[in-house]
Amino acid sequence: MLGTITSELITAYEATHYRVTSLGSSFVLRIGQHSPELLALYRDTGCTSAALITAWNPYSESLSSGENEARQRRLISLLAAHGLRHYASEGVSADGTWREPSLLIMGVDECFAAELAKKFEQNALVYLGTDAVSHLILCNR
Repeated sequence: MLGTITSELITAYEATHYRVTSLGSSFVLRIGQHSPELLALYRDTGCTSAALITAWNPYSESLSSGENEARQRRLISLLAAHGLRHYASEGVSADGTWREPSLLIMGVDECFAAELAKKFEQNALVYLGTDAVSHLILCNR
């Protein structure tokens, strides 16, 4: 159910370590920080933008692993249908007590990324433009 995004939740999103895990060696994206590793990935893939999105736990409401995995498979299928390359990633809380699978989607523009996040009932997404700086985009305000 659509709810209000609290300042505590925004603070948690901003403190999260967004770890890209499926490229042989992992790297971490942080809100407001430039990522040389992502810039190198841009060069390797010919992309100039990316977004981190999950289908897990709509509007921050916990679902079962089975429900979350089915939602993530639907997101992956949708990305494939649009020809968008993606890499496994995860959001990890600053204290390491919470983690949630996500996807680093390459070559996606901010508008389409926001549509995806809304379709999968997410409060927010992380968008990365040509400068490879992570920006928190709130979708549910």
